[in-house]
Amino acid sequence: MITQTTDSDLARIQKKTQESIESLVKMTESNPKLQMALETVESHESLKKGLEALANMGGAGLEVPQAKIIVPAIDREILPANETIVLPADVNTVIQAFDHSKSIKERKKKIMEELARRKDNGEIFHSKIEQIITCMLEGDWPYLYGPSGCGKTHTVEQVAELLGIDLIENGRITEDFTILGYYDPQGKFRATETFVALSYGKLLFIDEMDTGVPETQTIFNRIYSKLLSTIEHPDRKYYVTFASDRPTLVNPNFRMISAGNTKGSGENSQFNARLQIDESVQQRMTPIEFHYDNQVEKLIFGEYTSWYNFFVQFRKACDEYATRNGFAVAPGITTTRDASSIKRYLEDDSKDIDTILAEKFIQTKDSTYLHHLSSYFKHHYNLSEDEYRVKNTSAAKADEKVLAKKFISSCNRNI
Repeated sequence: MITQTTDSDLARIQKKTQESIESLVKMTESNPKLQMALETVESHESLKKGLEALANMGGAGLEVPQAKIIVPAIDREILPANETIVLPADVNTVIQAFDHSKSIKERKKKIMEELARRKDNGEIFHSKIEQIITCMLEGDWPYLYGPSGCGKTHTVEQVAELLGIDLIENGRITEDFTILGYYDPQGKFRATETFVALSYGKLLFIDEMDTGVPETQTIFNRIYSKLLSTIEHPDRKYYVTFASDRPTLVNPNFRMISAGNTKGSGENSQFNARLQIDESVQQRMTPIEFHYDNQVEKLIFGEYTSWYNFFVQFRKACDEYATRNGFAVAPGITTTRDASSIKRYLEDDSKDIDTILAEKFIQTKDSTYLHHLSSYFKHHYNLSEDEYRVKNTSAAKADEKVLAKKFISSCNRNI
């Protein structure tokens, strides 16, 4: 029986215990049989109570709280890391979209039928949505890259709805604990969006992937490796360790999808705060170039065809300017988000032509850019140099030449 323990003994016991725990976690991650044994421990109530009794055992006035034996993943209360995270009440069974008892062709057929039904009801989808759905069914990790406002986030939301899975957005990542979680001062595990998605089977959306530091990107790489193993070997169980000592079973419904503004090679002339994505991460992800879809915008504008045609020509003019100046992406280009806003103004009859042109087409552009745009529209609509002023007319009823003349006039005032 232990009768006396010094502070140095306690420190040594604590260190050895922590080393043992870390060793056990590493062994658990690489040994499926040991993982199964731990599951048995978790489910065996009497064995668990015996371990807890052993952990709390002391002697002759000895208290060793630092040396408590920890059975990973079963003895820490789970709390959300922030108020936006919701902990589900239970873990769902495998959803139909990921049910491997049916072929991908069968599962995709049902999803595409639902997609067609929604299109018939007026819902608008980006042309890349079918490609993304296929990636999800195959267990790929898509990376959607393209300019701001082209509909990446909205499309991911639609994909989640069609698959029948909850979407959880992780947002910009700069520190590993915002992915892997942490223990608060009371010893309670603080769960992150990634933990909830992985353990409860949700679709994790990692937006702005190209702004995260490489160290955090590689964490997602390791997580995807375990996800891929789970998909390829559904009869086995794979774990990801959170907060250094919490092995967590990968739920078979868990999926990942990322988005960014660049292909992953680092900053460019338009996105100068972007970082290079680690090469190993790029090799894991499935890149999908996601750009503006004119057909989406045509459906958005609907009966306002003059505005749609003007919108398309304006984008062509911006692309031409970018090509001449060696830009990867045209600065100040109109976006799908802008199309939705303009459509709303027209329906509400809340803004006149000059205001819409100033807010969505003129602002942020210098005199050189405006001169190029003015020249482009003069040539495209074969307008003379004489007069660009036109009578006031309703924005909703304006034809293309009226829009072009007012646009050129606005450019000239700002040059």
